[in-house]
Amino acid sequence: MGPFHEGELEVQARAGVAAAARRVGGIVRGEVPEQWAGFLEAQRMGVLATVGGDGAAWPSLLAGEAPPVRLVAPAALEITTPPHPSDPFWEMAGTDSRVSFAAPAGLLVIDPETRRRVRINGVIERGEDRTLTLHVREAYGNCPKYIQTRHLESGAPERAARLAARRSTGLTEAQRAWIRHADTLFIATAHPRAGADASHRGGLPGFILLTGENEIAIPDYSGNNMFNTLGNIVANPAAGLLLVDFERGRTLQLTGHASVTWDAPWLAKAPGAARGIEFRVRAAVEIADGNPLRWRFGEYSPFNPPVPVG
Repeated sequence: MGPFHEGELEVQARAGVAAAARRVGGIVRGEVPEQWAGFLEAQRMGVLATVGGDGAAWPSLLAGEAPPVRLVAPAALEITTPPHPSDPFWEMAGTDSRVSFAAPAGLLVIDPETRRRVRINGVIERGEDRTLTLHVREAYGNCPKYIQTRHLESGAPERAARLAARRSTGLTEAQRAWIRHADTLFIATAHPRAGADASHRGGLPGFILLTGENEIAIPDYSGNNMFNTLGNIVANPAAGLLLVDFERGRTLQLTGHASVTWDAPWLAKAPGAARGIEFRVRAAVEIADGNPLRWRFGEYSPFNPPVPVG
């Protein structure tokens, strides 16, 4: 059996890259290479994808003064910077260590300064000592395409108390404006058997389209040809999106249903996109202090396609 499930194979075949995907698939490993330990411990940001008992997929930001994860064994990572207390992750995981918890999870660790990123997928489990551990099933690196550089400046000012999360079943006008001006997006998807995955999408501001009050369209541009995200969506429409305010510290998490489109009218407005993702929001969580770090913008990726027109 190869590294790809039926959803990934379907998208690869339709895109005409099945042979290329088979060659690239060799990068997928069953454990974390030891040489990644230094990279992981030098980072301050990661994104964790999980799926709740109701089937909803959520991407969660892991960010702070400490590294988001620590390699404790070739096939095990400790989550050293857990999600924000108001993150939907805790509704799934709970906080009672006496109650067992294990769920599929995907982890993306990204360095905005160097554009380096790695993906590590497996099962997250909470131990009796409340430690969160990601047991690794697959690990691989990604290319630096479409990542905007940002430089870490400082942590956020200390707060006397956490700010409450704003929850809704749809987008506000302010959130729609945020989406229209975003240059970075993270996506959580999951396959019923292969597990969860967290991935990155980037482009010039305006690359994310709003096609309805609660409908979002994301062009898909050339990448590593494995189509992990799109393949998961073909097999399971549950998906989640995460936007991070790098300057002011907000986060916006969305969960809903996604589909892969090859011929939607909006694709004609997105130069270089042969396909895309259509996403319908089912629930939104905005956390005013969801990101404790502050990043200064550097430069846009030289690979970014032109902004969709019309």
